[in-house]
Amino acid sequence: QSPVKTGRLSQKSIKIAKDKFDCVTCVVTDNARNVDKRRDGLEEDDSSLVVYGCSVHMLNLLGQDITPSFVMKHGMEIQKYFRNHHKLNTWLTECPDTVKPQLPTETTRWKSQLTCINTFIKNRSSYMNIIHEHEDDFDKQIARKIRDISIYDNARDLATQLRPIAVALDKAQSDSHSIADSCHIWLTLQQDALLETHCDVVKKRCK
Repeated sequence: QSPVKTGRLSQKSIKIAKDKFDCVTCVVTDNARNVDKRRDGLEEDDSSLVVYGCSVHMLNLLGQDITPSFVMKHGMEIQKYFRNHHKLNTWLTECPDTVKPQLPTETTRWKSQLTCINTFIKNRSSYMNIIHEHEDDFDKQIARKIRDISIYDNARDLATQLRPIAVALDKAQSDSHSIADSCHIWLTLQQDALLETHCDVVKKRCK
């Protein structure tokens, strides 16, 4: 929808809520481009309104901000290799304590970066065993990356840093979550020791 049509729908919804409850002070919207453009317009139309974007979306973007592309690249390449080869996938399911390899998605699933990394970490020992037993069936470059301890260590470090953001996302998606809770989450993340090296990025997304 166009920003104009989106704005009309927003104004209509605000009017209905005001007529029914007589207490509209804040409006929370998603962060789609058409809505994002209209958000400033809502405050211009009614200066008493405080308008917020979607913190869940911003938290997901924060997770992407602190995820080094080279770490995700290696993890995705390994996960894709197992997902796209039926024989390897079958061998993986036969290993105890393994999970289906996951890939990150930017728009449909929050926390998908962490899910991808965690499944790689959990499955790595099984990946190693499969390589050992079926060396000739493996792409040599993929095998080298699975065996590379630095890739594994980087993935574990990233998972540790993404964990507080994942916890924040769970809280932000709860049915009882409020705008005040969102503010508290962002202030808490700025003080989290696990995110100390990314403090400026957290502050930028918070703003």
